[in-house]
Amino acid sequence: MILFDCCAKVQHGTDTITNILKKRRKSVGENMRNLLSINQILDWTYSLYRKYIVSFIGFTSLMLMISVSIIYGIFFIVSILFTIILVGALSFGSTNILGFGSSNIIGSSLESTILWGIVIYGCLAFIVMLSYTFMNMVAAGPVKAVEEFRKGNRVSFGIMFTYSFKKMLYVITSTMAFYFILSIIVAIGIVTYGLNYIIWLQNVSMIFNVFVGTFIGVIVLVGCIWFAVKGAFYLQVALYEKKHFLSAIIGSFKLVKGQFKRIFCILFSSILSFYVVYFSLGGLVSVGSNFLPMFMTGKEGTGLFVAVIIFQLLLMLFQFALSIVITPIQHITLPIIYFDERNRKYGDDLHRKVDKLIQIQNSALKAQ
Repeated sequence: MILFDCCAKVQHGTDTITNILKKRRKSVGENMRNLLSINQILDWTYSLYRKYIVSFIGFTSLMLMISVSIIYGIFFIVSILFTIILVGALSFGSTNILGFGSSNIIGSSLESTILWGIVIYGCLAFIVMLSYTFMNMVAAGPVKAVEEFRKGNRVSFGIMFTYSFKKMLYVITSTMAFYFILSIIVAIGIVTYGLNYIIWLQNVSMIFNVFVGTFIGVIVLVGCIWFAVKGAFYLQVALYEKKHFLSAIIGSFKLVKGQFKRIFCILFSSILSFYVVYFSLGGLVSVGSNFLPMFMTGKEGTGLFVAVIIFQLLLMLFQFALSIVITPIQHITLPIIYFDERNRKYGDDLHRKVDKLIQIQNSALKAQ
């Protein structure tokens, strides 16, 4: 009431700012249920990408190289630790390490096999979580780019790069929490099948085992898809709303609440669009690589070997370059959907327009 009473003091043509605000609020309220369609979201995505393609490619290439270097370092460290465990298990024959004996590497009992399964699954889950954590550094920059683009500001490489490292802690905590929960869902499926196998499945036919395993796998897959859609905006919530760990996932759940089908369809369509572009470009090279042996049949020598090596290197470079060019499209789409849902739920654009009108009002009052 105070806002509208103050706005009423300033005339804007034949309408007061009060009437303008009322009209804006009514207009936004009417369109709140259908702000952006999937076509509009994709149009926004490719429009933003084309406009700042150099900044996006430069940012993505640098962040991918940094992320890949870190991931390979993690793989190297984990492989060393795992080798130490295996060497220790072989060295201490009389002393069972995790149930290992001197004559049986696989394990002398069911308990040792289960324990080693937990160790291996834990290592793999840890590697995957860390890998996706650092790979998500690439996705942080486009969130800032979309935010600035919505405000009408210019997007640059420096803005995205600085923002990614400034918000690195939010990326790490939210991504680790998201993939930790996903790994728990998968682990529940594995444990469920394992317990059923111990209790009764080991006494039935292989076909029935496959059927039960497939049934449990489908349930786990559905659970993972449900969680992935509900928590799809965990990174955007973490970065834009400054939330860590489960708070970011809960924020995504609240945003998707009541819009699950719509978000699922939009995400499916955007991912399909991304992979259509990716495979349509990458498929040309794949076809060429498949037909290459036909032209080299009956040929041999050092020159041929060098030619094949060079071709494989060029193929790897092309795939890396293709991923640099295509990856930003995927990372731009999700923030656009996120901000669209925030407009739908909380009316962010309306608040921003009201703030601008308040600034106009204050400037007019000072000029009087």
